[in-house]
Amino acid sequence: EGLTRESITYIDVVNVDKDTVTNMIGARLRMQTSRCLSLGSVVHEKTMGCPLAVLGFLDLVASKGFLTYESKTWVWDESKIKTETNVSNNVLELVQENMSSLPKSLTDLLAIAAFLGYEFDSEILFGVVCRKDLETFANPFMTKLDLWSHLTRARKEGLVETTGRRKGGAKDDVTSLPRYKFCHDKIQQGLYVSILESDAVLIHRAIGLYLWEAEGDRFAIEVADHLNRVEPRSISQSLLLEVNYAAAKMARTRKSYPLSAKYLNNAMKLVGPDKWMEHYDRSLEMSTFLLELYMACGNRT
Repeated sequence: EGLTRESITYIDVVNVDKDTVTNMIGARLRMQTSRCLSLGSVVHEKTMGCPLAVLGFLDLVASKGFLTYESKTWVWDESKIKTETNVSNNVLELVQENMSSLPKSLTDLLAIAAFLGYEFDSEILFGVVCRKDLETFANPFMTKLDLWSHLTRARKEGLVETTGRRKGGAKDDVTSLPRYKFCHDKIQQGLYVSILESDAVLIHRAIGLYLWEAEGDRFAIEVADHLNRVEPRSISQSLLLEVNYAAAKMARTRKSYPLSAKYLNNAMKLVGPDKWMEHYDRSLEMSTFLLELYMACGNRT
């Protein structure tokens, strides 16, 4: 069943004061807070006390060499932190700046993963990346070990973390790739928006086609969401019809009637203007289905 507004808990994350930021830094660096007061002050100024930005900002200044571990203690260049880093309370900006130092092959891979969702199946990611129709993002020669190595690097960088293996996957078998999730939704968002619109359409198309070919209507809703973003001329209309119709059926089984009606309307538009003449049985089936959905939604007009 779909989530309702009443079933969601909203948590407001407000900016914190300088002392709290200093305590966060002390815990992260394993230092007494009294020894990192100056760092806490400048980090608070730079992040405006945004809790989600504090640790990201620390990673940023460390990557620039302004925060280093020397002689069994942390040292920092306060002057450079003040003058050579941008003031920001935007986690997305920090994420994007941190990722700019990573290999393009890794950021491209993670960008494709971002299109799969906040949590993603690396087996599916592998299948998508190996598709030649992914064009410039394709890597048909990638092995599962290559993918595992890339994602291990991403995990060490604090970008993703594992959530478990596919059912039946052996614990120490790297050919059985685990599931992952991004460590923060801002990381996924940053990767997603980094892709040009023309490339985004390409990725949506590749993911949708792969899921349909590999998983069938088990992922019908996900497939429809991807393929409905694609230029219609680049997709078989009959395929798009079948995908939306399958998505409508799946949404109905989940009692998501408005969502089901949306996919069904998409499918009905694809039958064609002469649907009652050329596809009478299919049109009757769909129209009856749509009427049932309207009644389930309480719309009997």
